[in-house]
Amino acid sequence: MSNYSWYNTLNLKELSNQFGSPLWIVNENKLKENISCLERFTGGNQRILYPVKANPAPIIMEIVSSMGCGADCSNLTEVNLALFSGVKWKNIAYNSPFQDFKTARIVLENGGTVVCDDLNFIQQLESSQFDFSGNLWLRINPLIKEDYRKAVRNLELMSHGQESSKFGIPEENVSDILQNTRLKINGLHVHVGTQMDNIEAFVKAIESLHRVADIAILNGHNIEHIDIGGGLGISFNDDDRFPELNQWVDALLSFKKDCFSYYVEPGHSLVGNAVGLLTTVKTIKESRGRKWAVCDVGTDQLAKITLLHWPHKVLTSTGKYLPFEGDDALAGPLCFAGDNLLERTNLEGIEIEETLLITHVGAYTFALSNSFNGRRIPAWIKVGNDIQLTTEAESTYSRIYLQHHYWRTTTNTSIEPVSETLLESLLSPYLHTGIQNDNYKIVDFGTITDNVYEAQVEFYSDEDFISMPTAIRVIGNLTIAAFLLKQKLRVKDRPVIGQKVQIEYFGHLAIGRHKISIHLSEAITNKKNQKTIIANFNVDDGICIGGFLIKAP
Repeated sequence: MSNYSWYNTLNLKELSNQFGSPLWIVNENKLKENISCLERFTGGNQRILYPVKANPAPIIMEIVSSMGCGADCSNLTEVNLALFSGVKWKNIAYNSPFQDFKTARIVLENGGTVVCDDLNFIQQLESSQFDFSGNLWLRINPLIKEDYRKAVRNLELMSHGQESSKFGIPEENVSDILQNTRLKINGLHVHVGTQMDNIEAFVKAIESLHRVADIAILNGHNIEHIDIGGGLGISFNDDDRFPELNQWVDALLSFKKDCFSYYVEPGHSLVGNAVGLLTTVKTIKESRGRKWAVCDVGTDQLAKITLLHWPHKVLTSTGKYLPFEGDDALAGPLCFAGDNLLERTNLEGIEIEETLLITHVGAYTFALSNSFNGRRIPAWIKVGNDIQLTTEAESTYSRIYLQHHYWRTTTNTSIEPVSETLLESLLSPYLHTGIQNDNYKIVDFGTITDNVYEAQVEFYSDEDFISMPTAIRVIGNLTIAAFLLKQKLRVKDRPVIGQKVQIEYFGHLAIGRHKISIHLSEAITNKKNQKTIIANFNVDDGICIGGFLIKAP
């Protein structure tokens, strides 16, 4: 499958009608194809460490995990996302320019890998003297000058391997560190940069790590693992020239040595061309002889495109791509002048409500999404052998800053009492006492997979609706059953503790029979064998949605 061919198989208008616009679309087959290509170099999917920062969408993480890949994480939030998605501790690497000691300790004690990027952290780790089963690697800033073949705009934002970079330990300092540390280092890491168009930079990086490995071995360190990071660029438009992923693999295979296991951390080259973003033209404005097509997505999801001036190919619903030259422009809906997806194009034939697809947007786009102008995150769907909605669009009041804000805060602590008579007249009779008559019957309950469960429930009430408290009671109970089934238990013999609940109604939930679907993440297990899991639910395909965070011993 070519880099762009899968986009042309989509019926953009039909997808927009069914799932809305804007809409994130991931092609499962393309993502798996990229993983299989990279595996030719690593010799095992577990040595493909997907950088969660490239795109933390849960569906991406689930596909990557299902292929047996690992995860490159920069903090505990990303570690937890990887674990919820099914990545194993032994396949998780923690790597950050600022290394939180608590996070590093958790990763190491659970058998993961910590990539040391800071001498201060190494000294702190050495003085702590705690036992761990994980791996310690060094991130090296090599004595090479990484060269992009083509002059690159925004080079200072992408070049991680330059001598002046904040990342890694300078190669010339490594020997002293290895001689003076009692820690056992068993791996080396390097990252040349982002959107690299020169295979020779990766060759030099491998050669540099081999040199350092020889020094480490002489100093008593058993180097087994070589991680050459990521950074291979992909073409966003017809003017870009980047090696294909297969070419990159073929070029590097001959530099491998049998004594090492090799790892990669691909962002753009793994997920970039597996994702598109559907959008709709909402108006076409004309100003001084120039047309502006304004669509319903912009810098809120595509800051990398608009702020870094990296235009991507845009597919129309007729199967043609908008040109990169002309007197017109394709713009986003946000209130600032730089919100442009194509600064120069030709809009001939484009009409209001035209559905478009922005291609190759899998990396560092969704990860940088923002809420400027009150914009919200679109839904995600997965396409491949079929089409599935995997993530609901963010609703109006889902933002954390709304959920966690204390409105009208005050330092006044005095309370003006409300009389019992007045209070009684204000309370809802239903919620006060009538809810006690609500009841339900589970008509059917079954397992679709180890993570997905479905029930048919008959609700009874003196009212003609199902209240939120009743819904939480019923769905919470079903979630407990699903959680225990996933643990292969046959009886509820332990407490299951809810830590967070979120529920949204999008219509009237009447009494009667309803279908309830429950989707469980993988569990995170701590040292006390306590399990934490995310459970999301859906009633009648979307009339009511929500989720629980639950724990159990």
